[in-house]
Amino acid sequence: LDVPRISRYDVDTETPRPEKLVLDFDTTVNSSPTDISGQGNHGTFNGTNMNYSSADKAFVFNGTNDYIKSTISPSITGEFVHSYSIWLNFTALEGNYDYPIIIGSVGALDQTSILRQNSTGQIGPSFGSGYNLFTNLVPDTNRWYHMVVVYRGGAVNTANVDYYIDGVKQTLTGGSTGTLAIDENTLALGATSTGGEPFKGKISNFKLYNVALEPSEVQKLYRL
Repeated sequence: LDVPRISRYDVDTETPRPEKLVLDFDTTVNSSPTDISGQGNHGTFNGTNMNYSSADKAFVFNGTNDYIKSTISPSITGEFVHSYSIWLNFTALEGNYDYPIIIGSVGALDQTSILRQNSTGQIGPSFGSGYNLFTNLVPDTNRWYHMVVVYRGGAVNTANVDYYIDGVKQTLTGGSTGTLAIDENTLALGATSTGGEPFKGKISNFKLYNVALEPSEVQKLYRL
């Protein structure tokens, strides 16, 4: 054969930079949190009713005590340059805070996460108490959103953090001169790593990268 590649996808919609993946939960083929990145960062189900929806190709969280936890290797602590991609569907908006995804623990600059705060309903990337970058979006329930967070390093502000919803870069407000310092190699989906501040809804196709993705690569993930 003299063709450069053979694929079931168009070249423009293949998973970008697979060699930079730290974790990849492909829920289109796996009903458990099995990491297909090659790094072996498999997750575990926690809670009383954690399950998988074959119709949605997604993990389902009850908003009470369900979450997925994974210990990440190699280390991602400190000023970890990263991007992550996630499909989210809120079936309810409840509680003081919702953490669909969090890396690290709850504290100032100890984490990288997506946070929805109940006081305003707004959602956006959060890096700990007082270090939030919110959008004006209040998510609709029972609607799928594709979200990507990109952190290039340095201060957690609008110059170094990008947030995309359905492939569109969002306007962010807030941030600070503080620098990210993740304190533990722990990833949680659906709640914090101890099960706090649970999210009620569905999560599909989570991917974590150890690189800051470009806008064109975010578009590829959305199309894929």
